[in-house]
Amino acid sequence: MPNITDAISITEARANLKKVIDSVIDDHAPVAITRRGAGAVVVLSLEDYNALQETIHVHSQPGLAEYMKDIDAGKIKGGVTVPKGVLQNFDSLEDLFRWIDREHAPDAKSA
Repeated sequence: MPNITDAISITEARANLKKVIDSVIDDHAPVAITRRGAGAVVVLSLEDYNALQETIHVHSQPGLAEYMKDIDAGKIKGGVTVPKGVLQNFDSLEDLFRWIDREHAPDAKSA
């Protein structure tokens, strides 16, 4: 996600709300809305917000970010796909591994 480079006044945002929202969603570019010349809020698409939250969650888990880098680098191969958004449901790397074991156990597919 890019840095916030666009800033508009609250008056401009109010007058062009649909255009601002469409731009934020289509371009994945957050917009800062200022009040009295100072930063007040940021408009961010829901998709970008969720991605940001998941990134924060992954990086808050000891070892998980490094493990994911190893997978991307091809150091770890297991053929397990974790659906987008699922990672935020785990409090630890161990919880993720338990979920993978449960989901990919031989009897899980027949249950």
